[in-house]
Amino acid sequence: MMQFVKDDLVDELPYLNAIQNEMEALLSAIRNSNQNWFIVSNEVGLGLVPPYQMGRIYRDGLGWANQRLAKEADTVLFMVAGLPMTIKS
Repeated sequence: MMQFVKDDLVDELPYLNAIQNEMEALLSAIRNSNQNWFIVSNEVGLGLVPPYQMGRIYRDGLGWANQRLAKEADTVLFMVAGLPMTIKS
């Protein structure tokens, strides 16, 4: 049986604030440029829930960031086994 150290606790608020600040800066840069952007990100929410807090917070933060980017994007593709599936066009 796996045992996890109880001191893996993470202060979630500073992490989420940092993600939000980075996303707003990225979206501002995208809006202020006259270029096409391609952003590639991992999808980490389709697997098991991590058994430790740091992994759960990372997964939730990346999921939020992906949702935020997808909301602003003109096109969203989900790649599975090298095949693109259109989520938003």
